[in-house]
Amino acid sequence: MLSKVKEFFRVLGEFKQIIPVLKYKFPLPDEAASLAHSFEKSVAKYADKNFLTFEEDELSYDEANKSANVLANFLSSEGVEHQDRVVLFMQNRTDYVISLLALNKIGAIGVLINNSLTGAPLIHCINSSDSKKCIVGEELTHELSDVLNDINIKDKNDIYWVEDSKAIQTPEWATNLRSSLDYSKNGNLVETNNVTAKDTAFYIFTSGTTGVPKAAIFPNAKIVAASFNISNTGYRMTQEDRLYNCLPLYHSTGLMLGLAAVIHSGASVFVRRKFSASMFWKEVQKYQTTTFIYVGELCRYLSFQEPCEEEKNNPLRAMVGNGLRPDLWDCFRGRFGVERICEIYGASEGACMFMNGLNKDKNYWNDERDSSFAQI
Repeated sequence: MLSKVKEFFRVLGEFKQIIPVLKYKFPLPDEAASLAHSFEKSVAKYADKNFLTFEEDELSYDEANKSANVLANFLSSEGVEHQDRVVLFMQNRTDYVISLLALNKIGAIGVLINNSLTGAPLIHCINSSDSKKCIVGEELTHELSDVLNDINIKDKNDIYWVEDSKAIQTPEWATNLRSSLDYSKNGNLVETNNVTAKDTAFYIFTSGTTGVPKAAIFPNAKIVAASFNISNTGYRMTQEDRLYNCLPLYHSTGLMLGLAAVIHSGASVFVRRKFSASMFWKEVQKYQTTTFIYVGELCRYLSFQEPCEEEKNNPLRAMVGNGLRPDLWDCFRGRFGVERICEIYGASEGACMFMNGLNKDKNYWNDERDSSFAQI
């Protein structure tokens, strides 16, 4: 009986936190609302605060903003205009985040392609988007080179190559992006004033399990609303938090529920190319990450790892994602000591999302018991 009383008052406390979210109103179609606007607001508040950590890179909000402005000014000078489409084909890294912000500042549409695609699916994604330019990472040079004869972006002046490990030289069919930039042009763009909530921000592709990948349209309003709701109802994120993000940024979970939530809150993000179970707790401790964006398989791999010193007294307090099985829930609550687990359910092409906003145990989408999902 006592436990039920405690649970009742705990849930009442959760409702108190959810009330501001229930009052949230979507941006009006012509309102100046976008990922770029949210980012510039956070830059104004937290200019010198750490925004992004990736491998050896450490960028403050101000440094990231200037880098995005440099790229945005260059793309604009190259003829990229409001609602033009630009392919982004790169692994998770600093340049990916900067490219996302730069495109959104112009009001261009980022065509975010799965970096594991090759051959026919890759050709389809590029050609079906009818993109004007392509930004490709050095690490995917071979994959793009193999399809050059079959894609509709052929001019080397329209393919921007971004070095990574510097293992190879700029291919003859591309332009070295970094050597083309004017780093003195780092001020905010006036073009951002014309970006509105109704504008399309990104094309995010489905997995292609029922055919070729299909592009889901992500307007700015959807990204802004999701980042508000997930940061407040899901993580309860503040500017003091740091997110561990190893999910692909070409997908809505890593981008919208991960990076965008960080930007909305003025928090920090640790970005990893790919998930590593053996390095996870070491990096959580090293970078003092307090929040985590997950998919269920990652959690399963972590639960199979032998106990280690780094998992003890770890700083992780909240995690948001989907696919966490009930048996793994106990592992993250008990063994790893995560206080807040917010399971979500949604789809890239969907218009809404459901979440375990009341932090109830083992509330996952397939649970047939009474659930406490909040729709956003």
